[in-house]
Amino acid sequence: MALFPNASTYVMAGLEPPGNIPPLASLNKATLGRTERGMEAALGNLMKLSYFITKNMSNQLRPGPVYGTLPVIYIFLARSGATIDETTFVSVDSAGNEIPGDPNQKSAAKGVKIVFSLDGGPKKTLYYFSTDLSNGGAKNSGFLAFCEKLGANGADAFVKSASYLLHGSNFSTVRSFLLDHSASILQDDTGIPFSYFDRAKWQPQPFGHYTRPIAVFSHKYQPKLAELYNKGNPIPIDFGLGYRFRVKESSVLLVQKKAVEPKVN
Repeated sequence: MALFPNASTYVMAGLEPPGNIPPLASLNKATLGRTERGMEAALGNLMKLSYFITKNMSNQLRPGPVYGTLPVIYIFLARSGATIDETTFVSVDSAGNEIPGDPNQKSAAKGVKIVFSLDGGPKKTLYYFSTDLSNGGAKNSGFLAFCEKLGANGADAFVKSASYLLHGSNFSTVRSFLLDHSASILQDDTGIPFSYFDRAKWQPQPFGHYTRPIAVFSHKYQPKLAELYNKGNPIPIDFGLGYRFRVKESSVLLVQKKAVEPKVN
């Protein structure tokens, strides 16, 4: 909402289950206390580093009566001053059609739909889907078809702290989808490698500072991205984002699809 405040619909995806609507009113004091401490622990890395650590998420977001990503989403909506008007569980079929869902059902793309508003403004919709975005999962879930219907005229994409998955061959389907269907892509260096953007079709604008990836991903250094930052007049930012979360080390790249010139016969 900070980066795309005028969007009417947001779609988020991950492997973690959406969970259920938090039954806070029915919890006794001791259970509620444990729940609050569990949420604090689950949000610890995100608040300190700006990202979740994948190996910790399954332990932090699954146990207890309040579980999954929905409580986390609720917390951030509340802290953003949002009013939640409606929450329903949804799934998508293989053709990408939204259908009623159940948090306990098995589905290749099950999720939650939240309708909310900010400061009395127009209602917005946020979807979170638990789905596999690797090639095998993306081709069979209907999730990308669902996204294509929502953004038929071009949508904006945002990628951060993505473990450099879009650099690999096993995520080529979703990488191609983003390149084909996005009007703009905002990402840190874990997103689509800069070498995939055809400069005849895309206009890049770098922000911040590009430095080498953290040690565990040191092999994902991008010389072409470094060249862009050296020559492309990057715009300073006063916040940290992604694995290089310190302000003077964070990079954000905005690439916008150029308008297609009409052909003249």
